[in-house]
Amino acid sequence: MSLTEVDIFTEPKTEPVKQEDVKRFMSIDVDFTDDDEVIRGMITTARQMAERFLNRSLIEQVREGYWDQITDRIWLPYAPIISVDTVTRFRLNDSTILTENSDYFVQGIKDRWLRFATPFNLPAGHSPNDRFSEFELRIKYTAGYGKKSTDVPFSIREAILMIVATSYSNRANESEEDMMTIPSDARKKLFPYKVIL
Repeated sequence: MSLTEVDIFTEPKTEPVKQEDVKRFMSIDVDFTDDDEVIRGMITTARQMAERFLNRSLIEQVREGYWDQITDRIWLPYAPIISVDTVTRFRLNDSTILTENSDYFVQGIKDRWLRFATPFNLPAGHSPNDRFSEFELRIKYTAGYGKKSTDVPFSIREAILMIVATSYSNRANESEEDMMTIPSDARKKLFPYKVIL
């Protein structure tokens, strides 16, 4: 199975840390509001950086993955996986929505994968011995630790605070490359949760 791409279909409705948390962490007066918009943007960027580094979703979000071939087992990236919402098999303009516990089974607890029944939902003209390498697959699923910021492990939230604080402190002198680099202290906090691909 070749995962070609995975993207966010529905963005999280909140962030793992709040603006007030960042201000307290950086000892900024909560009543000082001049940089609020900048800080909010930095929080979102820091969360996205952490997700890319970890290969995980943090706050509940809907993701959509596309595989250019079908085999009997598919690992879903950016766990923890909350639910598998739709699995669609397609080829050119022909598509079929597959059925859980009939065509495929969801396995695992948080890092989950799909195992396909053999044969599954066979298209017309195919036999149980056919391979489905000419078919493609699109899976929409919900991932993340939960809906609330406190659902995200504390070490990850602390790392995000560190990323924001570093970006905020160096914002006048940072290059674009520096802005996308996770500080080493934050990396240490994140590493135990990283999915190694």
